[in-house]
Amino acid sequence: MTDFTRILHLVRSRFLGFGTAVIHPLSSQSEPETINTSVRHLPSLFDMAISRQCIINGTTRCVPLGTFRSFQTIAKKHHIPFPVNRVFLKPTTPRLNIPVVDVRLITALIPVPHIGIEGVLPIFRGQTSQDQRPNKALRPHLYKQHLAEYPDLTLLCNIAEHGVVPHWRNPSERVGVRPVPQNYPSADMGSAVVTDKLVTEYHRSRCILADRSALVEEPCYYSSAFVLVPKKDIPLSNDGRIIHDLSAPHGSSINDATNTDWTPDDRWDPYSSIARRVLQLRRQYPDAIIYVLGADIAEAFLHVPVHARHASAFGGSIPRSHVGIMSGTAVFGWTASPGCFAVFGKAARHYHRYGYSYVLGLPEPFWIFQWVDDIVVIEVDIGDRLHCAEQRLRNAIKLVFGPDGWHEGKFTTWSRQIHAVAIDWNLVDLSVSIPQRKIHKMKSKVTEALDLQYITKKNLSSLVGVLRHVTTFIPIAKPFMQRLIRAMERFGNPGTPMNDMLHGDLEWWKQLVFENEFAGVPMSMFDSTPPESDGWVVIHNESSFIVEGLTPRRTFRTTRFQSDNGATLSQCLFSVVSSWIPVNPSHTFESPGAGASPSLQKADAISYQSPRAEIRNSSMRCTHPDLPICSYAYADRLGRITAATGQLKRVAINESFLRTYTKKFNHWVNFCEEFGFPIWIDELPHERQARIVSLFAGRCALEGHNKSETREQILGIRQ
Repeated sequence: MTDFTRILHLVRSRFLGFGTAVIHPLSSQSEPETINTSVRHLPSLFDMAISRQCIINGTTRCVPLGTFRSFQTIAKKHHIPFPVNRVFLKPTTPRLNIPVVDVRLITALIPVPHIGIEGVLPIFRGQTSQDQRPNKALRPHLYKQHLAEYPDLTLLCNIAEHGVVPHWRNPSERVGVRPVPQNYPSADMGSAVVTDKLVTEYHRSRCILADRSALVEEPCYYSSAFVLVPKKDIPLSNDGRIIHDLSAPHGSSINDATNTDWTPDDRWDPYSSIARRVLQLRRQYPDAIIYVLGADIAEAFLHVPVHARHASAFGGSIPRSHVGIMSGTAVFGWTASPGCFAVFGKAARHYHRYGYSYVLGLPEPFWIFQWVDDIVVIEVDIGDRLHCAEQRLRNAIKLVFGPDGWHEGKFTTWSRQIHAVAIDWNLVDLSVSIPQRKIHKMKSKVTEALDLQYITKKNLSSLVGVLRHVTTFIPIAKPFMQRLIRAMERFGNPGTPMNDMLHGDLEWWKQLVFENEFAGVPMSMFDSTPPESDGWVVIHNESSFIVEGLTPRRTFRTTRFQSDNGATLSQCLFSVVSSWIPVNPSHTFESPGAGASPSLQKADAISYQSPRAEIRNSSMRCTHPDLPICSYAYADRLGRITAATGQLKRVAINESFLRTYTKKFNHWVNFCEEFGFPIWIDELPHERQARIVSLFAGRCALEGHNKSETREQILGIRQ
């Protein structure tokens, strides 16, 4: 609820008609310091050489010798031409083209009985009866040795040994769409780029190429369109990112056919954990310098193989050609690919976190943040800590993904600043910022959308994409993001004329984006966890709104009811926040406490010093309405009174009080769980321990059975 007050003025402006502005400070532009370790020059425990080529008749080929001989034997058996000197040639030009001879050979093999698409792909990937692994860089025997405690070890090994087996809703009804869908115009525009990237995957044994006419003879072959999206400001004719549109056509796409209930968990670490790690190290090692290292897993999803029986679902057409492709990997665009990759990505994270080194004579486990393929490691420069952490990270990636997962250009040096997950993190002044180029992009996208008379689904999707960074800094804005997402889903593929509701929401986002610079935001904003796991139940009928607060128990009722597009609910929520949390006067045009008693105004002034205190005071008002306001306000401020804090700290370590707390340990556990504190606080700083104990003492006093003595108990604690 406290977070809600940060944007309360904009909620009121959107639905109730008035608002104001808030300006955030800019961050300092200091140059980062960097440290280079010698780890990049050292061998890894999990280095290995994988050869995907051989030399035959003095010519280098793009497949291993075993694969070459297997195709040669099958072609001879079925009387298929096999041009020894021209097939499977290693490319010699920087920009790759379609290997015409290879395509002819594979096209001729597909109609052969008992081979087909499902038989050609395993041969091309080098799968044999002795080694069924579709990706030779994945080593299950090492997983079992070094990842024995990994929760998804069995699934990890199964995928490495056989490939992903998708869960289809109706396996017997999975039939490809005919005619084959056309690629998007962007793929045709950048046809040379798309061809180069797809042929590169072919030379890495991740897919097969064949004539489209032969592929579509297979009923289960499903061809989906390719789209090429730009990378920053690079023209599509030079580079881009390929996306396989497996979500079209609606209702009969591969994504629609996939049962996502069985997809592995693809959730990752929250962005805020980066800030909390920095602040934790700053408190733990106040005199040490903190450094950050960024990394990226190269070609993330392409490391995850798909079982040959199901690879026919991931087909496509090379632009401006008659050649089709069948991918043997969990391609980007498939609804289950993030979860399948997460099984591997979290294995690398698990290995890193289970390592440790000694810092000041004590073993300290390594820390890692991971968001899909983006990795951030934050450590202090004490002893060989940086060296050991970097070495552990490199070993983790090579263990799980093999040498192909490692790309030296994707790794940064140890620095005091980093750009990660589209955000700038400054460890010098402990601040975070959205880059100015992204802020300008947000502003331009919102402004452009407001000028449209007809807004397409693509426009809305692009808008949601650029505004997602706002929710990192203002999490409470997520419901307003969901309004845009619902609008995008409701309007269907074409779009919709601009209406008042959508225009009003876009105006709200414009105010939010233009009023906040999202630069130089203190990391401390992400450090505090909500003191309550609060939940609201909103009950609505024709004449009233009832809001039930769950932690602590409290109720708000309003009998006002209107029908003007969200105004009633917004007024209700505003009233709830005004009643349950004192609102920052700088966020409102009207003072909700203008008619309040002097004691209430005094209590609000005291509670404004701390968001945690705002929650406490509002909770006390709801649970103890008979208690004098100044009593609970001053009781909640005990942690800020130096003399009382010192006294309570001394009392807390008194044996008699320890025995009392021991007898009522269950009360202590309930208290910690309700307020979000750890049960064991002995490792926290002494000052924080004292504040927690003082809050617990005040809580015990306020909830005592003899309410007539409550005020005296509080005054006794204050003395």
